[in-house]
Amino acid sequence: MGTQHAGTPSSLTVQHEKAQDLLHQYRDKGTACLGFRGGDVFQLMDAFFGEGGSSSSTKFPPEDLKSSRHVTRRLSSWLSRVNTRVVARHLECAAKIGSRVPRFVDLSMSGATEVVAAAVETRLKAVYHYLTANAVHKALQELNAAAADADAPQAVYFDRLAALIASCGGATSVSSERRKALRAQLDAWKWKGVPDLMGPSLWRIYSLLAGDLNEVVGDTLEWHTAFGMYLWYRAPRDDSGGTKTPDPTATVVDAVRYFDEAVQQHGSACSFRPVPSYASNASASDLVSARAASRSGSVQSGGLVIREAEPEPYDLQFNVIRTAAKLLHWEDIGNFDYCTYSPRPLDVACSWHFSVLLLAVLGPASALKPQFQLLTQQYCLALELCGCWDWAIYVALFVSDSRARALLVRGLLLRNAGVLRRDMEFETRSFWPDVPVAWLLRAQGLRCEAMQDWPTAVRCWARSDGDALEHALAVAAAFLVEPALLRHVRAPEKRGATEAIVLSRPRPEARWLLGVLKELKASMSSGSSACQRAWTVVGEELLHFMSGWFEATAGQQAYRTEPQRMASLCLRCDVARRHLVGMAT
Repeated sequence: MGTQHAGTPSSLTVQHEKAQDLLHQYRDKGTACLGFRGGDVFQLMDAFFGEGGSSSSTKFPPEDLKSSRHVTRRLSSWLSRVNTRVVARHLECAAKIGSRVPRFVDLSMSGATEVVAAAVETRLKAVYHYLTANAVHKALQELNAAAADADAPQAVYFDRLAALIASCGGATSVSSERRKALRAQLDAWKWKGVPDLMGPSLWRIYSLLAGDLNEVVGDTLEWHTAFGMYLWYRAPRDDSGGTKTPDPTATVVDAVRYFDEAVQQHGSACSFRPVPSYASNASASDLVSARAASRSGSVQSGGLVIREAEPEPYDLQFNVIRTAAKLLHWEDIGNFDYCTYSPRPLDVACSWHFSVLLLAVLGPASALKPQFQLLTQQYCLALELCGCWDWAIYVALFVSDSRARALLVRGLLLRNAGVLRRDMEFETRSFWPDVPVAWLLRAQGLRCEAMQDWPTAVRCWARSDGDALEHALAVAAAFLVEPALLRHVRAPEKRGATEAIVLSRPRPEARWLLGVLKELKASMSSGSSACQRAWTVVGEELLHFMSGWFEATAGQQAYRTEPQRMASLCLRCDVARRHLVGMAT
């Protein structure tokens, strides 16, 4: 922790007492700000750590996931919403693709039968996908639609299946005895060859209801629907090979364990591996070739060393579930980094906001702070590159070290001075708490210099402190003194060598400049030695000359001065422009 420097803005911190309020804000606004993926993450955190609308005060966060029965219900509700959206999007895309494919139907009886069979097959696929989303009601609607498309005997058969779906549909409280009886029936059907007569779509539904998931998990759409199967339809086996009634309080932990085993069994190239969407879209051949090339260790290619490929990152939402199940640690921020949801290293917005929420949930004694500081600086850089430099300043205030925080905030202000508005000083007092006004004035001074608004620039630098006073004097001497003097010079009536220069009565801009020089004298005389030297070199001669000019013209008389003195004064201004301001003449 760095020391607090004078004028450094205070560090912003998240309060553990306000964790519930912060969690609710992220839950309600996460989707609008970070998209569906980010919004789902914070809704998932609310399922694990939220109060659930109960008035009783519970321990926050809960020490053990198994100690809260309502966690399973809320996780089930969250997963059902996510999977229903995934399934609806998949069915909508499949319907659009199917409508674009031309079909040539034979008008004979066999051709009509094929059309009906294809329609029933499509309906049964939709039933399966809705069951993986725990949308039992929509699955029954699709099954009724399939019965309407089929002939009379098959319609009666679908009525029996509808009764099974209603009794064994996705619910963690369903007794394992029902699934045990249904699995025994499926084993008998397998011995008689019924699956070949039933068809893959219909057999898949029965296998799902019976809890025989290893055969049908490969047909799921993504890891959300696959994990939902193990949460709602699994039938845990005991050591003797039979089934046992699952404990509702241990459902989440066991579902994660069984799902991990299924992923390992099907291989790393399976379609339901819990990886981010950008990684799941990569072709399996690319993954296999990349990993095969990395088995031999690092490879030398020219001047580039290709090291062994790292394993695929898990999805951010699945990492949250695994961490809540005590398989990971909340303090390891690498489990929630950008690679868990995006391939772009600077896309750290979701990771940073998630870390802020973790700091509030875990409390001030969390070991997350050192990693959070580095993530905060990365987020500041990303915001500045996106043009959101004002938000970058707000994020920079979360840096705990005072020296690093001061460098970040001042650097952001000075680098973006060109877009700083004049009224920003007053608008940002609540947006940037404790940011010194002098820092804003310096940024405004740079902005005015870029626009060649020299009077405003001098006023901004003069209102600041430290070396800014020296800069104000240099800008005034370099760009305001010469124009002010030459504007008052009277043209000679005769030709020849100039014996004297006559200055007319000062105008308002000259009076304003004299007032600025007097203010700078009072400030710089009591300042640092560098300011005193700058005032001795430039300021004293300017103030002495202008004071004599004003006193001489007080009685409506013109002010006469030697050309050598005027030339010396202009030379001082040129020196200030070249050496103090850094601009060539």
